[in-house]
Amino acid sequence: MKKLTLIACIATASILSGCASTGTSTADRRFSEDNSRAYNLAQAGGLHEARDTELGDDQYSYMMSNLADGASTGLSLASSSGFGLSGGTSLGIGLATALLSGPGMMGFDSAFAFVPESMASNPSDAAKVITNSFYESAKAGEDEAGYSLRVTDESFGYRHSSKREVVSFTFVNESLGCSDPDKIEKWSAEYNCVLALIHPTETRKLADTPLAVRDSAGARSYAVHAHDNTRALQTVVKFSKQAEELLGEERLAQERLALLQTVSANMPSWYFIYETPKEYTPPMVITEGETELFITRK
Repeated sequence: MKKLTLIACIATASILSGCASTGTSTADRRFSEDNSRAYNLAQAGGLHEARDTELGDDQYSYMMSNLADGASTGLSLASSSGFGLSGGTSLGIGLATALLSGPGMMGFDSAFAFVPESMASNPSDAAKVITNSFYESAKAGEDEAGYSLRVTDESFGYRHSSKREVVSFTFVNESLGCSDPDKIEKWSAEYNCVLALIHPTETRKLADTPLAVRDSAGARSYAVHAHDNTRALQTVVKFSKQAEELLGEERLAQERLALLQTVSANMPSWYFIYETPKEYTPPMVITEGETELFITRK
């Protein structure tokens, strides 16, 4: 009887141990206060190939001082002089190259979200919470962004599946080359600028929230991961060809990032935008209007 009891205890302990080990997500296993916040958030959002770049004290302080000024973050990051790429004196060419290199498979702009359990009763409801939040945040940010928005049913040719839909606006600022659709015969990529959300019709099922976003989303949430392929979120900003010619690449990057930050500032704290590295900007996560970079101090 003692032998049988001992075997039963060992079996029970093994089961409990197995549950503990398999129940820990990849994001939580990689979570650490020593990582950048961008890294921890990216892991939570399914971007498991994210990596940090270590900076020396001076370089780290320089980058963080740019981020501290929220009003000019878009201008400082999307600028050759603000980012320290002019002559390489501030960051150095090697560091600039490292920061602007793509972290693994994270090669396209995306977004991820964790809808709190209290805000939805099922994955379909949770997806609607995301789209409603995007619509409201876009409208709320009109004055700050300097654009007026027109709701449109255009999909603009963006690829999506039966599992994804598009919520879209044409944003208008004539001085920046974004024309009013009411003044032209038909919507055209030549003249019209686009702000859109490509979103899934359903989120994932209710599950434990990763540690990195638990303060924002609560203990359990409905997630949409950035690597979900046919169900991934994308926050799209597309300027017209007219705007591209008028503004030039660097100014265009500034305006694009500033618009994303404005939308993000009005979105709930459980919504995150991931931006790939581009010519004038490093990879980043944008949340609540703030930019998080994949950098740590050595």
